[in-house]
Amino acid sequence: MIEIIVDNELLETAKKHYDYMNRKLNQWSFTDIYGNMIGALGECAVKRHYGDVITFPEVWSPDYDMIWGNKWKIDVKSKAISPGITPQSHYNVSVSTNNGLSMGITQQCDIYCFCHVSLDYKKVWIDGFITKEKFLKEAKFFKKGSLDTDNPHTNFTFKVDTYITKINKLKFPKI
Repeated sequence: MIEIIVDNELLETAKKHYDYMNRKLNQWSFTDIYGNMIGALGECAVKRHYGDVITFPEVWSPDYDMIWGNKWKIDVKSKAISPGITPQSHYNVSVSTNNGLSMGITQQCDIYCFCHVSLDYKKVWIDGFITKEKFLKEAKFFKKGSLDTDNPHTNFTFKVDTYITKINKLKFPKI
């Protein structure tokens, strides 16, 4: 896991990216406005960490967020986490079957990158990467309304059909 401290420059970059995303997503977003800022900060942190190896596409696409080496399409999935808590290797990362654009798991991407973003916007953790193909083979599927049995200490029920795996199943690319 890679921890990134959010400075003013990264936060401002994420706010601009967030404004751009909201103009593109309009009313079709799966998450509320707060969720889009979490996503924008995750994407901008990944971009900052990997530099020119990973780029934003010239034209926004609902299928992927970034391009790695002009070859692989990456969809960054960011999840909020309470301030003061660091994600652990046994924590879940997930992809819903519907992200509000009637796409979700059908998005045309090659790789998922998962991040956790502190709700106070002070830290981002890049949890790791996994190919979409491997994710779908290994992930556990939960139907809408089912209890998250992987987290017995919560009463969380899934709002939509969702695939999950653990952070410890993710890898980091050799760049």
